[in-house]
Amino acid sequence: MKLTWTDTAGNEVSAKVDAHLVPIINVLGLHKSSEFLMLFGGKYIRLNENAIQNRTNIALLYGKKKARDLAESLLNAGYPHSYRVPTAKKFLARYLRSKGLKNADIATRLSSTDVSVRGWLKSDQDRRASSERRQCRVLSAHIDEAVALGLVVRVNLASGEGHHG
Repeated sequence: MKLTWTDTAGNEVSAKVDAHLVPIINVLGLHKSSEFLMLFGGKYIRLNENAIQNRTNIALLYGKKKARDLAESLLNAGYPHSYRVPTAKKFLARYLRSKGLKNADIATRLSSTDVSVRGWLKSDQDRRASSERRQCRVLSAHIDEAVALGLVVRVNLASGEGHHG
């Protein structure tokens, strides 16, 4: 699912949202979902009617109706009655960055390092390019090893060496 929201400068920001976050965002909305994920991420919550409405901080923070709707949405998505809330740090890092927070502040809020935050904020295109460069380096290392072992001969086509006419 792709979501669009407005950053602090009034610009539209779009981000792909992982499928496991959709039931939460559909019920709570984007801002309250980010708050929910920061508060409850990594914790187990019980999704049965009695627990969700009467004994949880979710009902206290968002109201009994929202708590019931959230439980229903998660159960309908196929999650078990004992549900671990995702940490969703990549999504949260992108959302918080769009709200004007600096990497160090995001790292503090997400109990992480600035290095992790930088990684989460990299665009998918940058990730693909980095992955392709890494694959080329690995392949080059394998070729160099094969040349050193005498298994193959390196041919330089630019100089015409190895070209048979």
